Amino acid sequence: RDTIGHIINETEAKALKGVFREAAELLKQALLTNAPGPSKGNRRFPSGTLRAGIFVADGPGTKPNVLVGVGRKGGAAYLGIWHEFGTVKMRPNPFFRRSVNQTKPAMAEIIAKGIRNAVNRAAAEG
Repeated sequence: RDTIGHIINETEAKALKGVFREAAELLKQALLTNAPGPSKGNRRFPSGTLRAGIFVADGPGTKPNVLVGVGRKGGAAYLGIWHEFGTVKMRPNPFFRRSVNQTKPAMAEIIAKGIRNAVNRAAAEG
């Protein structure tokens, strides 16, 4: 694990994680904006449950992956699934897919620019 290649890979993974994190935060903001408000008559889930469950999490430190999702906290995952796909009594309101589609061009630009910068830095150092 102490080879030069491993050190370079780990350094680049950390740099790229920052790039992916920036794109993920953009998606999270869109999710918070597009998340539906509380349903009328639903006493089981307090107002703000779905929005409180939206998160961004980093993967393992040596990998550049980041996860955006709706956690299980307080039933937020249930609400997210119900709104995204609908139920027998409720039409779907796909806020997650809408958010991804809205932010896809901006996220792609952030990621492309970050990868380009990482490649240029590696080329300049090499």
